[in-house]
Amino acid sequence: MVVRDREGHAADRPLNKLDAAHMRNTLLPLIGRESVLHDSRGESD
Repeated sequence: MVVRDREGHAADRPLNKLDAAHMRNTLLPLIGRESVLHDSRGESD
């Protein structure tokens, strides 16, 4: 997974499985505590 912020900084992390739990665990260390994650249907977690 490649994550890029609005300023253009990127992080590249491997995913062992493509599901919500693995994506969340990969993203949480990369984003701020005040960030809100949305799935493709627009539901926040």
